[in-house]
Amino acid sequence: MNRYLFNSCVITAPGQYSYRHIDIEEARRWMDAGPYQSNIRYRETAAALAILVKRPIDLRAVVTHLQPGEEALVFRLAFPPGTDRMPIKDKGRISTSFILDHCEIGILERLPDGPAVPLDEYNELAERLRRIQKELDRERELERLPDLPADAEINEMAERLRRMQRELDRKKGKE
Repeated sequence: MNRYLFNSCVITAPGQYSYRHIDIEEARRWMDAGPYQSNIRYRETAAALAILVKRPIDLRAVVTHLQPGEEALVFRLAFPPGTDRMPIKDKGRISTSFILDHCEIGILERLPDGPAVPLDEYNELAERLRRIQKELDRERELERLPDLPADAEINEMAERLRRMQRELDRKKGKE
């Protein structure tokens, strides 16, 4: 699994991602955990991160597409909501102290691709509901009460099946 340092949190490829904030200590542990490739492209950003994590940070400006299972430590400028964005002409020209006062650290992870719900569980539940429905239909024709799961259990299974179907539909829509 490749690991990277990014100076922005940008989704560069389709997929599912997770992003969470971390503190400086967790950032240091993340960096201690193994090799990573720096994609920090501004000298001031690298200097600010180096101060926080107490190690040198390489400069590198390469486009990277996270693959499933890969992650990046993101060190970026963060301003309060409603604040104007930094003018493009100022990018790469701000002070290290300004960055330290306006930074955020997080982990961006590309989640593994694959079905959102276990297909075998979905298929098994769907088949069980089909069998129950068939038996109910047959018993209704004979006007007998069936010895089947209680309505609450059937409703619960049907709701689980609907949730799984929505998740599968959502997953298909993203591909």
